[in-house]
Amino acid sequence: MPESKRSEEKILRAMVELLAAPSEKTDKKPTKTDLATQANISRATLYRHRDLLDTWDRCVDRRGCGQDRARVKELEELLEKERESRELAEQLSEGLANAYVELFEQTKPTALSIERSRRSDGIGK
Repeated sequence: MPESKRSEEKILRAMVELLAAPSEKTDKKPTKTDLATQANISRATLYRHRDLLDTWDRCVDRRGCGQDRARVKELEELLEKERESRELAEQLSEGLANAYVELFEQTKPTALSIERSRRSDGIGK
């Protein structure tokens, strides 16, 4: 899996965890630094995911307004879709690799016979 997809999944998971934490336990809003720390990535990596940061800002701004749970559910669904997409991509990649090997095995005898024919006709000399 590409590193950016791995980072994206880590960020989404961290968003869910931080936003699911009861806001009554702390008097401060969770920060982007908190998000990077929770995701176990650098802030530079976090800032490469502008779309997720925009979502994060909206969620943090709404925090305490009763909309967090809906957003957490939305993020969990997004994370699940990301996992499904990754699994599908891996299956497709494996299927393509298998098809390539099978096609190679099927055409190898034909390629060898063409090469032998060329050599016997004096074409490859």
